[in-house]
Amino acid sequence: MKPENLVRLTVQFLQEGDTIVAYCPSLDLSAQGASLEDAKKAFQETFELFIEELNKAGKLEDVLEECGWRKAEMPNTKNGSPRWMPPRYIGNLEEEFSIPV
Repeated sequence: MKPENLVRLTVQFLQEGDTIVAYCPSLDLSAQGASLEDAKKAFQETFELFIEELNKAGKLEDVLEECGWRKAEMPNTKNGSPRWMPPRYIGNLEEEFSIPV
């Protein structure tokens, strides 16, 4: 079994018509469902498959770096593996923009 690295990710939930979209900006990963619970479950499954496939392809570190993640200076204390840190979430702003129609 590979070492694990627990991280806390921001997942945004957006309503698009009758669909709830779960979007994780730090991985540029999304999933959807008919309800909030469905979207959460779909995102969990999508996340697990995403990580599994990247590990199989040997591309996990490359993709994390492309998404702005960095290796922390201190390794994981439980298993000594590198500790990966996602970009720090700062917040959301609601701004008005003009869209020509």
